Amino acid sequence: MENLLHCTNGHQYLIEKGLKEMEKFYVVLYETNVTKIPLETRANWIKELYPKVNIIYAKNPPNQYGLDEESVKIQTDYLKKIINGIRSNTFL
Repeated sequence: MENLLHCTNGHQYLIEKGLKEMEKFYVVLYETNVTKIPLETRANWIKELYPKVNIIYAKNPPNQYGLDEESVKIQTDYLKKIINGIRSNTFL
């Protein structure tokens, strides 16, 4: 398996914690131009390491990021759309 360059110890900690504490655990994986590693390749790395993780593919995400009110609303609305009714009471 290729090196998990973009799966930091922090990411791994959150995934492992979520898998231990949650009945179902989802990872939202964003399509991005920040890395040249394709979304499917990154998803396969996660699936190989953590087969019980459910992956939600965030394709064509909004370009606007930030902590200002407008950016947060844009990202929140996008996440609501892609989780498509999955009920959650915890976000890590």
